[in-house]
Amino acid sequence: MVDISHVADKTFYDALEVTRAPVIASHSSCRAISNSPRNMTDDMLRTLARNRGVIMINYNAGFLSEEFRTARPGPDLQAQLFQAVKANDLAEARRLNERIYPLARAFYADPWSDMHNRMKEALVLLGRLPRAVVRPPLVKLADAEIERIRTALAEAGLMRAKARDAA
Repeated sequence: MVDISHVADKTFYDALEVTRAPVIASHSSCRAISNSPRNMTDDMLRTLARNRGVIMINYNAGFLSEEFRTARPGPDLQAQLFQAVKANDLAEARRLNERIYPLARAFYADPWSDMHNRMKEALVLLGRLPRAVVRPPLVKLADAEIERIRTALAEAGLMRAKARDAA
């Protein structure tokens, strides 16, 4: 069975041109909903249907929401950390890691399955998303957990005091 999830567009069409069997997109989504290049275009979906193939939707928020996919919580601290390490500036790398750590601790706390909900709440607190939509079986985070996320954002230096107090 050929899995064509997240392949380049040309690879998708090349695979369907040579296969005689149906293919599967085991964890893809629709580019019309979220413009990730890893999602499938409408034409790709029609071509997949003509092949008798199947698609199973990836429920990662970045593949289902263009708003979520393009929202950024602030400066890309991970990219800055990578550049500092690459430049062998270990003092700067340590400083950036100390900013990232509170966020990692808050986002990846138990239960791990809530990590995307926590990231959505962070984007709401930062004013980058209007609301944090949660789909079953997950549930909205408790106020105390949202407050922990707010604290982590402040510790990371991503929220100004005024924004923290207003949010």
